[in-house]
Amino acid sequence: MVQCCINNAEAMFSLLLESGADVNALDSEHWSPLHAAAACGRVTFCEALCERSASVPFWFSHIFRADSFIHSLILGLWWMLTINFAINYSRTLTTKICFKD
Repeated sequence: MVQCCINNAEAMFSLLLESGADVNALDSEHWSPLHAAAACGRVTFCEALCERSASVPFWFSHIFRADSFIHSLILGLWWMLTINFAINYSRTLTTKICFKD
């Protein structure tokens, strides 16, 4: 289920939910579906998980001080935007260095 959240695989995600998959099951890296959905900015996935009583793992809420679902979602979106900014900034610098006029 975590991978569905990361890959934005809506059909498989819905199938897993309808089949009764554990919405709090952690993957091998100890990510929960809600953690992955929030980190990837998948708001509809987060809503569906919360409707089924998904929770943020204690270690995640403790490390990042995410005291609520909304806080977790905001932290996930912030992290995603930060990474995207860093990637785009380094691409811009590389382009300027490699393709000087």
